[in-house]
Amino acid sequence: MLWGETEPAYAAAGALYALPMVPEFPKLIANIEKNPDLASFVNVRRLNEARLRLAETQRTPDVQFTGGVRRLETFDDQALVFSLSVPLGMNQQAAPDIAAASADYARVEFDAMAKRLELRALLFGIYQELLHARTEAETLRNDVLPQAEENLRQTEAGFQAGRYSFLELTVAQAELLDIEREAIQAARNYHDFVIEIERLTGGAVTR
Repeated sequence: MLWGETEPAYAAAGALYALPMVPEFPKLIANIEKNPDLASFVNVRRLNEARLRLAETQRTPDVQFTGGVRRLETFDDQALVFSLSVPLGMNQQAAPDIAAASADYARVEFDAMAKRLELRALLFGIYQELLHARTEAETLRNDVLPQAEENLRQTEAGFQAGRYSFLELTVAQAELLDIEREAIQAARNYHDFVIEIERLTGGAVTR
């Protein structure tokens, strides 16, 4: 601890150094479908599916079947008569609607696929940055920082004994402070990347 620093400041830094574990990338990528941007395509896809089904049903002719009794004067008798009415040109009339509905459906599927690929690439990049931030924070915290603290202790002892100048003591303090700042920034970056991953995957990922 440097001169003038307080325990609360160290406690806050200690909380920042608590880096939560994040699942492996394959597990994260499986949750990409929960992303709000992708979820919005689901409702649009269902609507387009309904439009396509409606357009296809309109292609089916509306067959009308009628029946009745007709008197046959020649034979002085009666006969049952049936008629079947089939509208012509139904396929041609429904074709534009089917084509439009199919085009809308394909467009939404393409947009969803493009968004999915974009999110996966973004998630991969952030995940790599997260791994780097964790390695940097742990290396600074566990290896570099203890060495700088030990160097400062030896410099302070040497200064008290008259072996080191005040300038050398100040340099040792500044080096330790710079390393602490780098370690804190790396830990802060890690937490920020966790938040970004949770935003992309639509939920908490830490454990």
